[in-house]
Amino acid sequence: MSDAEEFQLPEWAQLIDQGGPRERYVAATPMGEFTVHTHGGQVTSWVGHGRERLWTSETAEYAVGKAIRGGIPVIFPWFANGPGGERKPSHGLARLATWELAGWGTTDEPDDTMDLQFDLGEQDLDPSLRNTGDWPSGVRAHVQVEIGADALIIRLTLVNYTDEPVSCEAALHTYLAVADVEDAVIEGLDGVRFYDKVARREDVTDQPVPFGDEVDRIYETKEPVVLCDGTHSLRVGGQLGSSDAGPRPAQTVVWNPGRDKGPGIADISDWRGFVCIEAAAIGVDALVIPPAGSGGGDVPFGFSTLTQTLTLLPTEQLR
Repeated sequence: MSDAEEFQLPEWAQLIDQGGPRERYVAATPMGEFTVHTHGGQVTSWVGHGRERLWTSETAEYAVGKAIRGGIPVIFPWFANGPGGERKPSHGLARLATWELAGWGTTDEPDDTMDLQFDLGEQDLDPSLRNTGDWPSGVRAHVQVEIGADALIIRLTLVNYTDEPVSCEAALHTYLAVADVEDAVIEGLDGVRFYDKVARREDVTDQPVPFGDEVDRIYETKEPVVLCDGTHSLRVGGQLGSSDAGPRPAQTVVWNPGRDKGPGIADISDWRGFVCIEAAAIGVDALVIPPAGSGGGDVPFGFSTLTQTLTLLPTEQLR
């Protein structure tokens, strides 16, 4: 029995290409449409107000052991090669694994939303991934993809069933579509401290992000940022929460390979067509998933949640 049969999909969702890395769920709702591949639990398309808002490469590989280039990759349990720079594969195991549909939901007024939910645990990993021993024991990952009239919300919830806290890194590596990245502007980063991975130093500046050159920065943001490319405007916000603490801002990672590196990356069809604005908890701000019982009572688990909200803004807010 397929996941779709088990959960009796709603009329607004369908399963396409069952089996293999191209398997995906397409949700066509009154608020817009989104697509989630079970390979990586990865959103690869969001059509809002009649326009594609995410970028997925025309040369992306849909193959076992390969990450899909574009959309919203789920990064866990480490970012890049981990804090010590020795972890493999890059960006962890979650984006290479096959996730299972875990359910769906709807909400009504005041804000109509529809969502699909996916689930992944150590026992669900392909043996080639499970045998690395690098998945945190006793932890399960859940992804909820929720669409509203003007927004797409992604929630990555990491559930710890053990009696000890678990340290890990996580990110939602979102590729946002732009007309030309060299014309794109990110508002809300002026004066925000960041670590420049290209220059290998901490910095702070009031100058615009220099797209066209390689950009790889980790910002310690406090508020959502706004992406403008002259044709549309999108608010991007990240937040962290857990069973033992209230909400707090996530880090914001900004990445584009630029004119020198971009053409040399085989599965990037057009480096000018996107900018990554990622919600993250990495490095010194990595997650610590609380243990079971951390939320009080006899709850047999603790959890941490990383959320990214993408909100369409009115055209009059364009620069």
